[in-house]
Amino acid sequence: MSFLIDWVFDNIVLFGELVLATAGIAITWSFAKKTNRNLESMQVIEGTLASKVERIGERSDEMAESLEAMRKLEKDLDERVLNIEDATRRLLSGIPEVIESILKFLRQVDPEDSLYVMTDTAAVGEIHFRNAEALKDYQSQGRQLKDDLNDVRGALYDCALHAEQFFITTLDSEPDESSCLMEKFAHPVLKALGESIESSREFLGRHVEDHNARIHELQEARKGKMRDSYVDPHLKVSDLPLQLFIRSSKEKHRRRALVIFAGTYNMERINEVRAMNTKDPKLVETFVSMYETISGLDAQLEGSDLNRRSQSRDS
Repeated sequence: MSFLIDWVFDNIVLFGELVLATAGIAITWSFAKKTNRNLESMQVIEGTLASKVERIGERSDEMAESLEAMRKLEKDLDERVLNIEDATRRLLSGIPEVIESILKFLRQVDPEDSLYVMTDTAAVGEIHFRNAEALKDYQSQGRQLKDDLNDVRGALYDCALHAEQFFITTLDSEPDESSCLMEKFAHPVLKALGESIESSREFLGRHVEDHNARIHELQEARKGKMRDSYVDPHLKVSDLPLQLFIRSSKEKHRRRALVIFAGTYNMERINEVRAMNTKDPKLVETFVSMYETISGLDAQLEGSDLNRRSQSRDS
């Protein structure tokens, strides 16, 4: 009996140990399964994070590339803007080229445009008949100064006849002998060319007559154009810092300014004359304001303003 009791006891103990072992194994397996699932989840999360980090890296690379592309584009645009601005201005030099540019400028004025001229004399370019260097330059190009000046005179008359508005500002030619036209333009130029004033009296007299005749024909052209609303297109001044040809238009892209850097302050360097042809809007507006200030155009038109009239055409 004791043997049976011992066997049962031993087996109970063994069974208990087996149960405990089995329970431990079950718990361990369950934990292992959970751990494995957690590990798998962690691996998934790690994979997802790695993917996101990789995508963030890719996005960062893309962002860096985009920023670099933007910098290049900005630089390219800046260069293009500079090139566009440069393209709006053309520098000219020498008497033949400057006179040719005046002729081309006048021929491009349409009936709906307005033209504003500021020049020392209405007999544009005639002083150069006494300029040996200019005549030599013309000869070397197979051209004739006389032909160009006749064409300029005809083109200026056509502008006065057909342009929407037309004004010409010159040095005052009165009185003949001591006028601003003589003392601040003709005399200094002739001296710079090595000409004697005394020996040039006849030429100077003809020049004044030509100037006055051109002004008269331009005035008559405007009377035919304006009729009852006629306003004298001729404005007289005692000084000219530079010469201007300004074309104003309803269409902004048609506005132009031809600027000749020859005025009463530098007539002794007449053969070094420089000019600039521009369509840059800011520059054109600047020269418009300069024209008004020097010529007194706004006072002539009772306070109306050329810049405002130009801007109102945009609306």
